[in-house]
Amino acid sequence: MDGSVLLPWQIAEQLALPETTEAPAVVERSPVKFRPLEEELREIERQRIVEALSAAKGVGTRAADLIAMPIRTFTNKLKLHQLGNRKSSES
Repeated sequence: MDGSVLLPWQIAEQLALPETTEAPAVVERSPVKFRPLEEELREIERQRIVEALSAAKGVGTRAADLIAMPIRTFTNKLKLHQLGNRKSSES
């Protein structure tokens, strides 16, 4: 090619691999094991709730504020993650 315009029939030529009698090199990699993303997110969410409750000394409203989560959602997440009965406001 001596021009700056690539014609459709030239694309195949440009992408063609050189002919060789050698087999392509095999790159061995250890297989990466993936978990479902939903499972990982639940785990992270649970951990963050536990940390917020610890920082808020068990006060749910303060913990919910720390992670910017509405208290109603926070209360539902406590049940979902089986984190037991926690105080939802200061006593």
